[in-house]
Amino acid sequence: MSVRVGLAGCGDIVKRYYLPVLLQMAKEGKIHLAACCDVVSEKAEEASAIGFEKVYTDGIAMMREVRPDCVLMALPVEETAKQAIKAAPLGIPMMLEKPPALTKMKALELSGELQKYGILHQIAFNRHFIPTVVSLKEKLKKERVRNIQIQMCRVNRVEKTFYTTAVHAVDLLRYLADAEYTQVNCSYQDLPEYGGHVSNFYLNCSFSNGLTGQITILVDGGIVNERIMVSCRGITYYASLPVWECSDSPGGILAYQNDCLMLKEKGPAIGDPLRNAVASGFYGEIENFIRAVEAKAQPPENMEYSLPLIEISEKLHNREREYNRC
Repeated sequence: MSVRVGLAGCGDIVKRYYLPVLLQMAKEGKIHLAACCDVVSEKAEEASAIGFEKVYTDGIAMMREVRPDCVLMALPVEETAKQAIKAAPLGIPMMLEKPPALTKMKALELSGELQKYGILHQIAFNRHFIPTVVSLKEKLKKERVRNIQIQMCRVNRVEKTFYTTAVHAVDLLRYLADAEYTQVNCSYQDLPEYGGHVSNFYLNCSFSNGLTGQITILVDGGIVNERIMVSCRGITYYASLPVWECSDSPGGILAYQNDCLMLKEKGPAIGDPLRNAVASGFYGEIENFIRAVEAKAQPPENMEYSLPLIEISEKLHNREREYNRC
């Protein structure tokens, strides 16, 4: 029997990436499109065109009345934790867009409520499911990894809440290191030409397994990309990700040994909405969540995993210099 899915939030990311995935999964009989909602009724009506049976403007009312098997909660970051806390007593599994909370304090409150009601949940860290990242992580299992560097560049991302995007880089480094952050030293390059509270971010990181890593985040670097360099014993890997169908698309992996190119792996094809959703990891994260709901198995991308990432990102927002794992 297919999983009955509810969708809370029908904004741009949902329209661009979620809906093509949900439509395809519904066609394959993997899911049943039970209901969707958005506070803007026109957005909810537009999303419902892929086959949702009911349309709402109130997510809690939708969950209470329809009782779907699970809900994909793709709300603005300011609303995610508040709505998820309200929804927790209903006992319905939830996939929450990242970051699930803006502050460590709110994240702890959310985590407590999800634990209190035993809610199966997944935080939607889509980088985990980008095929290029999946392939790179598999390759690194065979290597003696020493250092990982992440570069994130954006164009004119000078909003004060950019730290909610920076969490992607913080997560990606931790995911590839496959260990907990033990210490992060942060420095900032202020960009006063954009007004107050805008800067580039530079993080120097240590992990519990002895790895080191660096993150460079440029908010207006003239290009959109996310690139990775992994230094291993005798071999170095370079990876580029096709985020937002950027100029690096379709991305891929290069590996060099003895100063010679040993591997060239192209990323998956992009172009139509479904292919873009696969290449960007959205198909994989939704599929993973649906499988977890069917199996009643908690995914590893949970609130416990998320807490240090949220704390580090909040420190970036507050221009703090250091994170130390307690």
